[in-house]
Amino acid sequence: MLHIVEVRHIGTDLEVARSKLQAWLHNHRIKPVEFEHSTGGPGITFRVHFTAQKDAAAFCEMFHGWLNNGRDGREGRWAACSSQKPAA
Repeated sequence: MLHIVEVRHIGTDLEVARSKLQAWLHNHRIKPVEFEHSTGGPGITFRVHFTAQKDAAAFCEMFHGWLNNGRDGREGRWAACSSQKPAA
């Protein structure tokens, strides 16, 4: 089962946002199964797939994302990870 996290950045350059997320993953030695983005709608939405629930939860908490524990993001429910502000 995959644990999928969505993080939205509004008003940020794609490369700046991607770099911030990937740097955190690198610093924590976490390798996601998939790392994708879309620009439809307001801002940029990153969707990151993890095999380990603890990795997904840590990433989600850090970047104030949404977590789905369904097999492909369509099954399961999306839940906010935290009420904290996103990391700067």
